[in-house]
Amino acid sequence: MSAALPAPVRRPADPLLSVVVPAYQESAVIGDFVKALQDRLGAMAMRWEIVVVDDGSRDGTASLALAAGRSAAVRVVRLSRNFGKEAALSAGLSLARGDAVIAMDCDFQHPLETLPEFVARWREGYDMVYGVRMEPLAEPWSKRTLRRLFHRHIGRDDRIELPMGAGDFRLLDRKAVDALARFPERERMMKGLFALLGFQQIAVPYRQAERTAGASSFGLRRVARLATTGITSFSALPLQAFGVAGVAVSAAAFLYAAWIVFERLFLGVAVGGFATLAAGLMIFGGLQMLSVAVLGAYVSRIYREVKARPLFIVERIDEAGTVPAPIGDGTPVARERQP
Repeated sequence: MSAALPAPVRRPADPLLSVVVPAYQESAVIGDFVKALQDRLGAMAMRWEIVVVDDGSRDGTASLALAAGRSAAVRVVRLSRNFGKEAALSAGLSLARGDAVIAMDCDFQHPLETLPEFVARWREGYDMVYGVRMEPLAEPWSKRTLRRLFHRHIGRDDRIELPMGAGDFRLLDRKAVDALARFPERERMMKGLFALLGFQQIAVPYRQAERTAGASSFGLRRVARLATTGITSFSALPLQAFGVAGVAVSAAAFLYAAWIVFERLFLGVAVGGFATLAAGLMIFGGLQMLSVAVLGAYVSRIYREVKARPLFIVERIDEAGTVPAPIGDGTPVARERQP
């Protein structure tokens, strides 16, 4: 991503900063996090709001977040069920009213001390400021290698780059948030969509801390599903790979058949039939099944997209210190800004 000096941009004299916090089963940390976030924002001498998106938690996450709020600047958005982090983040971004919007997790792994630097970079003219972990994650060599391959190949078709170590911890200018609302995808990998936006971007390094309490709900199954979404959304490489494999195997089979004919006609060598036939059938059958599976992943994505179901449904929005207000459908469309 480009880190060149941005063109001069006039920012609002009294901007509103929104902080979007997706949360699922975070009762162990959400109360302390909302209090600490309010203290940090209060020290930044600017108007602010906090949008906590409860992604269908069953452990009182929404109530604890609401209780920790000290003013109506803290809003708790309750989704009707668990839609997943990507949908919850999209819900928060669509409901945020700020001139600049920060997305971050509530487990204290995204340091609050970085927020003033995000805002400072935004005031300099950058439209997106994203955090990058300074240290690599402690993970096995095989997983680290797969992660690097994923980041290297995802986005090549769209001529975008996914920075290593970057995630959802970032600041977006209002025009970037409004542009994101125009993307219609239901199956989302937000890192890829952020990269598609373009605009002036800059990285800010940070040290990722350990969770202060609780356990992450983003397990291996969700990681695998998100990776599959990223591959089918931003790359045709698997389809192209099986096309190349099909050509290579067909060429090898043709050459082998020609060699068999040559041996039989000119060398008088009789070729064993059963073993050759069985091996050929297994090779071709395996390739066909794998290619059908890859094709099925793309077709299933198309099937889910064409149904055009809402990305999320908002059950209600509560403001700290006020009477809860119910809300209707949460289809991810651009919302009119409120003064």
